Amino acid sequence: MKAEIHPNDKIRLECFVRAESSSTLSIPFFSAHVAAGFGNPADSHIEKWCDLNELCIDNKDATYFVYVESDSMIDAHITPGTWLIVDRSKKPRKGAVIVAWVNGAFTVKRVNKIGDLVVLMPANDDYTPIYVHEHDDFKLFGLVTFFFQKPAIIP
Repeated sequence: MKAEIHPNDKIRLECFVRAESSSTLSIPFFSAHVAAGFGNPADSHIEKWCDLNELCIDNKDATYFVYVESDSMIDAHITPGTWLIVDRSKKPRKGAVIVAWVNGAFTVKRVNKIGDLVVLMPANDDYTPIYVHEHDDFKLFGLVTFFFQKPAIIP
């Protein structure tokens, strides 16, 4: 039996973008804690500036941004519209979120092993695990190191 990715769960090639860190994007880092109510304006001063490249990218030559359109990882807070930062130079541990190539398509899943069998676990009960057998065309694309998304809009 050949491992298969659900048709709605495949990552299209157009959703991969190589990280370019030739420019910097500095954002202010405030030293005050964020309050859920009304904060004290005197507490908020810029302590330093953070470059998102320095924060999120360890190896620019091996880093890609991957856009997610599937809902197979929603219980891991990876929803349609999420951008993954994927580092191809890092090796995943059991339970890590990865992007993988399986029999002709890319997918994002948690990686586990049962003996010598690789199991790609979704984080949505509507999807079944993908059991990767030795005859399958399986390649680890990379480890998800960060992800970001727009916040949900509350009506």
